[in-house]
Amino acid sequence: MLSVLPFYAQIQKLKEHHRILYYSLLTDGKMNCTLAGIDRQAEELFSRLMKQMAEREGVTEAVKARDQMALVGRIFKIRNACNQILSAQIVVRIPRQSE
Repeated sequence: MLSVLPFYAQIQKLKEHHRILYYSLLTDGKMNCTLAGIDRQAEELFSRLMKQMAEREGVTEAVKARDQMALVGRIFKIRNACNQILSAQIVVRIPRQSE
């Protein structure tokens, strides 16, 4: 599955908003492990948001059978909204290192 938030963007957000954590992870060699965990959480949140928003927008099999182009438009709209929400929330979800 494609990463919801690309690797470089994760590093930039971490470096920009959590500078001490960024350098700590970098020097301890835990950067990849932490970013993999963030990526997993982001994918789970993205899936949950997509399902919830699709239900709220009324995306159903009936819509698919009736008008596929309208369905595609709704799904793209939902996907874009999910990406915006995720981009704003991922900075908050970066785990703090207590060790």
